[in-house]
Amino acid sequence: MSRPFNAKDVDIFKVIEITTINKCNRNCKTCPNSVIEKNGELMSEEVYMKILGDLKKANYRGRISPYDMNEPTLDKRLPDLIAKTREMFPDNVIYIGSNGIAIDQDYVRMLFEKGLSQILITCYDEFVYEKFKSMEDNKKVRLWPIFNENLEKIFMNRAGNIKVGENVSVQRPCEKGLQQCMINWKGEMVFCCSDYYYEEVAGNVMDADVISLYNCEKYKQYREWLADGRRDKISICSRCNFLRTEEDIKKGLKD
Repeated sequence: MSRPFNAKDVDIFKVIEITTINKCNRNCKTCPNSVIEKNGELMSEEVYMKILGDLKKANYRGRISPYDMNEPTLDKRLPDLIAKTREMFPDNVIYIGSNGIAIDQDYVRMLFEKGLSQILITCYDEFVYEKFKSMEDNKKVRLWPIFNENLEKIFMNRAGNIKVGENVSVQRPCEKGLQQCMINWKGEMVFCCSDYYYEEVAGNVMDADVISLYNCEKYKQYREWLADGRRDKISICSRCNFLRTEEDIKKGLKD
């Protein structure tokens, strides 16, 4: 299997996702949040600013997303956090995803005024879609109307943390592990946005530089394995069916 790139040469990520609030306002059967208790714990502003400071020192040019494994708009500080991020990173893409339940068009416009670049609103029901339909331009505002979709077909099993789709063995590179960096609300760097139980933690950003954590020997080895499609070498990846194909389904086990 050919590699997308030499993982040993990668020293910085293309996307960083930061969980500022440990909470969601939906209980989707296709998401581990439906089986994991979350109590709305907040990332401290000190931790958030430490992350931004580390990125600034590294002259980071990639995407910054103040959300991951959560509903970001439940954090009342989100507009201010976006404004602080834009002040430090005038040219970077600042992006969030939302289910659209707790917000309206005025709120979205306000986020853009604060410096947001793009929002993806996943519409789990027609009401949310109708609420934002007039704003959709596929540039700044993107809508994903999935209320008529078979969710078990389009969603993955989040590293085996939720029973969605076929339980198959997938052995191919995964861009999530190769190109993204995730920080949970505690300030811990986790290997993947599907690591809902924080199994693969590199360390805490308050104890080490973000870039140094990303380039720890453990994560470098993981990226080497992922570049070779060896998901079986990494516990959370070995259980994940992301990027599954019909060929995988034929070879693997089905639920």
